[in-house]
Amino acid sequence: MYPNLEAEIKRLNLSRQDIAKKMNWGIATTSNKLTGKTPIDFEEAVRFKKDVLMVEIPLEKLFEKRNS
Repeated sequence: MYPNLEAEIKRLNLSRQDIAKKMNWGIATTSNKLTGKTPIDFEEAVRFKKDVLMVEIPLEKLFEKRNS
């Protein structure tokens, strides 16, 4: 759903458990948000970028959606 986000997660070798812990989400919530089943709101996207990925990629690029 978010190819650039997926690429960064893989590059950093982060598991869904790692992300869930850093974002204070459950595993199911994490999975749903990363697959696009549940939206990631603006505040979550900012926190995800800052606290989980710690990258300089613009939010618009990081959370750019892929049509499925």
